[in-house]
Amino acid sequence: MVLILNRIVIQSFAWIILATFFGTIMYLFWKVVEKFVEKCGYVDINYFIWKIVILLVDRYNYTMI
Repeated sequence: MVLILNRIVIQSFAWIILATFFGTIMYLFWKVVEKFVEKCGYVDINYFIWKIVILLVDRYNYTMI
């Protein structure tokens, strides 16, 4: 029982650290791309963001099957 709880706690912290790491990567990526994207219009920015989101979600869903 103790080993199972230790494993759950360790995995929880690992996921939190991993999520923080990926969040930081995404933030830094956005800061780099932001300057390029701001030159486009508001509609173009929304289209660009949604296109990326849809592609990532579709790819994730196909890997889960």
